[in-house]
Amino acid sequence: MGFKMDFAGFEELATEFEGMATDELTKIEDESLKAGAEIVKRKQEQNWNRSGADGEHIADNIRIGRPTESAEGRRINIAPKMSLRWRAKFVEYGTSYQAPQSPVGNSLSQTESQVAQAMMNVMERVIS
Repeated sequence: MGFKMDFAGFEELATEFEGMATDELTKIEDESLKAGAEIVKRKQEQNWNRSGADGEHIADNIRIGRPTESAEGRRINIAPKMSLRWRAKFVEYGTSYQAPQSPVGNSLSQTESQVAQAMMNVMERVIS
């Protein structure tokens, strides 16, 4: 005795499930990126020098961007707000009169293990 089933629309259903899984994975990645970015942001705020001048200071205006997709994978920007970035470049890379101080590069290297641990904690929390 034979039995035949027709799964009309099965490919569409499988694609829908894969999309749902991908969306959930993207949310988890975004959440873990934000957790790591908070650690780097706090370290950057400590690493930027503050002048005695009035006005906006880079250390007070570090912003965390939205996670985005790039060729290397998901990423997030941690940088001074747009109106102060031009000044930050002089401090980070130096000028002909000033040696580079690298507060951004230093904050990344100083927090590398903490960021990895924070991101793993978020992923483990979501998985379990």
